[in-house]
Amino acid sequence: MKNINYCKCGCGEIVQKNYKKGHGRRGKTNSEEHNKKIKEANKNRILSEKEIERLRSYNINRKHTEETKKKISDIAKEKGFGKWMIGKKASEKTIEKLKKSLTGRKVSDETRKKISKKNSGSKNGMFGKTHSDEYKEKLRQLAPELRKNTHTAESIEKMRKKLIGKKHTSETKRKMRLSKIDYILNKNGGICPMHNIRACEYFDKLSEEKNWNLQHALNGGEFYISKLGYFIDAYDKNKNIVVEYDEPRHYSVKGDLKEKDIKRQIEIIEELNCDFYRFSEKNEILYKIENNTQKI
Repeated sequence: MKNINYCKCGCGEIVQKNYKKGHGRRGKTNSEEHNKKIKEANKNRILSEKEIERLRSYNINRKHTEETKKKISDIAKEKGFGKWMIGKKASEKTIEKLKKSLTGRKVSDETRKKISKKNSGSKNGMFGKTHSDEYKEKLRQLAPELRKNTHTAESIEKMRKKLIGKKHTSETKRKMRLSKIDYILNKNGGICPMHNIRACEYFDKLSEEKNWNLQHALNGGEFYISKLGYFIDAYDKNKNIVVEYDEPRHYSVKGDLKEKDIKRQIEIIEELNCDFYRFSEKNEILYKIENNTQKI
């Protein structure tokens, strides 16, 4: 019968030789002198690209066991979170490496949701808590010292110049719009979009003339497209008809409809697949948008 080799660390795993990979050092610790030698040997050591790639590939998809996580947590609690960096400052080279590694990096929506979920409600460290008056007073006293770490006038100017000429994409604008509306709806007592009384009177007249049932600010409230973050001036849900009321401010000096209104129009038509009408207050003309193009 063939002999069965068990890992010599005592874990009970069957192995070909003496130890399972990574078990050779189990239960063993280096002496202070040995650790010092290793530290000196690795001082100013520069890893080759090949070695860096090997280490990186070795750690991909590698996960700590619950036992290891607990050990890390216990050590951190004992020594204090972040205490190992007190009095130390990262070198310019390290800062530059960190900066390069984070440049262009984007956090996915899925990751954002996970972070939000992890820190929401009872999982938030400050859930159900308030600062004591004593602690608030300490913060007030520390405020002048904390302000020293804020951006300097020079850094603010650098950031300002960096943003000159930079424009948000349509997708970023949509996310910002949705985020603001969500905040107002859920945390600031609701929202009531501004409306034009003349426009509402015109919509009622139009509904009567064309046998439409247009919902507007004074008739059920403006219809809200939650996916786009837009409130429509007037909408007949049953007939799927949208009417936008354009005051003179919606047009450029040359008399053309402004680009942001055209973009909004295109997005609404694509989302609702509706018949889209515009009314020009200045020219008193109602016209239908054909093939999602801007023509009178």
